[in-house]
Amino acid sequence: KYLIHQVEKRDIDIKLNTRATPDMIRAGGFDMVIPAVGAVPAKPPIPGIDKPHVMVATQSMIHPETVGQNVVVIGGGEVGVEAGMNLAKKGRNVTVLEMVDKLAAESTMIHYYSMFEEAWLALPTFHSHVNATVTGIQDDCVTYKDKEGVEHSVPCDTVVVSLGMKALTEEALSFYGSADRFALIGDCQKPATVQQAMRSAFAVSHSV
Repeated sequence: KYLIHQVEKRDIDIKLNTRATPDMIRAGGFDMVIPAVGAVPAKPPIPGIDKPHVMVATQSMIHPETVGQNVVVIGGGEVGVEAGMNLAKKGRNVTVLEMVDKLAAESTMIHYYSMFEEAWLALPTFHSHVNATVTGIQDDCVTYKDKEGVEHSVPCDTVVVSLGMKALTEEALSFYGSADRFALIGDCQKPATVQQAMRSAFAVSHSV
């Protein structure tokens, strides 16, 4: 809201509900084009990933009312853990499955990680399994293998997928040459955190 307000109080031309195209930029005669088209959730070829009860993490956060009572979150990175915690706080029974041996392994280790871990351990309906390789999504459960290769299943009504993001780099690069100067910012360059995306935008804006 703060950033939106900062834009609105300045003399900035804003076009909503408008899909930009390279031809549009060329026709406008702009000096510089800065694609910030972002990224989309990655969906690896896990059997059953396109079933109707499967959603991405952002959808579970924006529309928690569409999530069932028993939830499996595939992917225990920082986003997956946060999505699971959000649902657990809303009374759902959540199980997070993570392929490596640690939840939220990419989180900042100094100070933050210990507080983060303490927060999810304090939620009685938040559960997790590490070293878990998902093998399939069924109508009523998710199957995975542990590090010994033994297969298990977790019953669920809803599956939340949090397996990273895929940068829309090709779409962003289509704007190259539509203005005299060109620079990528945010997730279309490389999937990143909000802080990293904002820093890339700040750096480009100060190089103009």
